[in-house]
Amino acid sequence: MLRITKVYRPDNIDEALNIFDDNPGIRPIAGGTDLIIQLSDSLESAMLLDVSRIEKLKKINITGGKLFIGAAATHSSIAKSRKVIESAPLIAESSGIMGGPAIRNRATIGGNVANASPVAESLPTLIAHAAEIVLVSANGLRKMPVEDFHLAPGKTALQSGELILGFEIPVVSEDFFGFYNRLGSRAAVTITKVGVALASIKSGDRLGNVRIALSAVAPRVIRAPETEKIMSGANLDDGLIEQAAKKLVSECTPITDFRSTSEYRSDMVGQLFRMGFGRETPQN
Repeated sequence: MLRITKVYRPDNIDEALNIFDDNPGIRPIAGGTDLIIQLSDSLESAMLLDVSRIEKLKKINITGGKLFIGAAATHSSIAKSRKVIESAPLIAESSGIMGGPAIRNRATIGGNVANASPVAESLPTLIAHAAEIVLVSANGLRKMPVEDFHLAPGKTALQSGELILGFEIPVVSEDFFGFYNRLGSRAAVTITKVGVALASIKSGDRLGNVRIALSAVAPRVIRAPETEKIMSGANLDDGLIEQAAKKLVSECTPITDFRSTSEYRSDMVGQLFRMGFGRETPQN
């Protein structure tokens, strides 16, 4: 049963932090597409801190070569933003396929990350784009790589009294190369079974600064450092892609659940990776 004892609706960050300090255990909420379901399944009562009125949390802007996406920016606004499309294209792409139109119009990127799910749509592309999460508390700002924010399913590095302010992402250069491929039961309104995101700089037939992130193949969204090493600086040909695809599979630890088997997820990691380079799965 959903039991909400009180809802606070601050108009700015300072007001939100004061409420946070005065009410230990209060739950921040913006779109509510994840949290309301969680509370509905819980027997506990909850106080909510509705941050949807705070305009600063909805902003998308570029300053000093960094793209900033506020935590309360909806996936719909992110997918349509010219700034995001041009500066961090994989993030625009993942936001554009997250859920269906009704979900995208309400769900926020901060909520998606805070939920700490290994199948979160935003995480692979944020990590591939080297995003930092910006946290705010009464003590000031704190930043960390997004890949370090999730500790385990449902558990994050948020400290007491902290809110997610937003995300800082380096603006891509003209020689950017990347892709985000994911697999679900259907094209839309689905939970990801496997996701593969790659971001890099392409010079001729070589890639540099390669970052690869994988979802739904480990307890949290992960990097693939060994595969990144194989790809960086080497000639981009069929042999390299096949070598990297096999290494990528070895860096996963997928599980079998009601959505898919571990064997299928492992196989699809390699296939989605090859597809990103326009290659088909080799036939045995």
